[in-house]
Amino acid sequence: MIGNKKIYLDYAASTPVSPEVISVMEKYWSGVFANPGSLHSCGHEALIAVDNARDVLKKFLGAQYSREIIFTGSATEANNLAIRGLISRLKKKNPNAGKLHIITSAIEHKSVLEPVRMLEKEGVIDADYLVADGEGYISPRQVLNAIRPETVLVSMGYANNEIGVIQHISKIGSMIRDLGRDDLYFHTDAAQAAQFLDMNVENLKVDLMTLSAQKIYGPKGVGALYIKEGIKLEPILFGGGQEYGLRSSTENVPLIAGFAEAVRLLGEKDHKESATRINEMRSALSGELEEIFPRAFLNGPKENRLANNINLCLGALVDGESLLIMLSEKGVCVSSGAACAGRAQKPSHVLRAIGRSEKEARASIRITLGRNTTSQEINQFKAIFVDLIKKFIYNKVK
Repeated sequence: MIGNKKIYLDYAASTPVSPEVISVMEKYWSGVFANPGSLHSCGHEALIAVDNARDVLKKFLGAQYSREIIFTGSATEANNLAIRGLISRLKKKNPNAGKLHIITSAIEHKSVLEPVRMLEKEGVIDADYLVADGEGYISPRQVLNAIRPETVLVSMGYANNEIGVIQHISKIGSMIRDLGRDDLYFHTDAAQAAQFLDMNVENLKVDLMTLSAQKIYGPKGVGALYIKEGIKLEPILFGGGQEYGLRSSTENVPLIAGFAEAVRLLGEKDHKESATRINEMRSALSGELEEIFPRAFLNGPKENRLANNINLCLGALVDGESLLIMLSEKGVCVSSGAACAGRAQKPSHVLRAIGRSEKEARASIRITLGRNTTSQEINQFKAIFVDLIKKFIYNKVK
């Protein structure tokens, strides 16, 4: 803690909302507040804000049409819409077909894994959960070898939220397209990728892509799903038929406008320079921690990982959960993995899936940097961290 200010190093869980985003959102709370579905001029003004936001995301993704962007309440909802919406549509189109087949991986976010498991329990699909290597990679060849005639969906995360590994999405997408099948779709959860990686859907060769505002300094409570033109999904929410019939619910204009502003800011020079600075700070901190604690090691690859991500296994040195609590008491905010599962007190399924023992998984912490992270905060964190680890070791020796 610096003065009364906490040291926040959990940017993979959530980011603060940028001042520019707050400024853009402000007028939609009480000025332009009408329902975008209303026919009067006030409603039309709100609708224009939603349409403009959709166009911003279209350009950011290199999509063909604005209507390919569907706003949702979160990345979790977008993942559910992509998976359940597609399977429901295909079963509706051909109700007499046998079980469909989905390919995903064992290290996906729970909002991908759980819908797939639920469809399995319902007897609608079979699924393969590809096993990552020790660094978290799924090879394109693994995906290709798992494809069957009845495979209809491959869902592979672009960048992992826990260990930061970046998958070869464009290679996987190209291999799938080279098969020439119009009944096989490729979805990627890109919630963690947007602020650091190429998001052009044509470059990546994806049919469906999930995004989240809260990971890019936008507001919580809004996400989006890119759906390539011509792909039909069934809705998972029913009502007034908003969002081209795919997401019934009055559009949350302030959040949508804020999301678009957060996306717009990603293209600015200051942001690109900030991303470079984050990467340099992360690399330096990671190397220093491994040097100070030779028995510690990095979970995930040293290269080709998210620019802000460190996931460090401290081995037999500490109990990770106890360390997190002690760091929190010192005003330092880090995590042990996905915030969605953070209070479950179970070892990370991602770390277990890449071969870590339960003890190693429990002894791992995730440190993620952001735009607001300063070198002063990093130095203060290191001092607190090293002091606590030494106390752990001393107490064990005693």
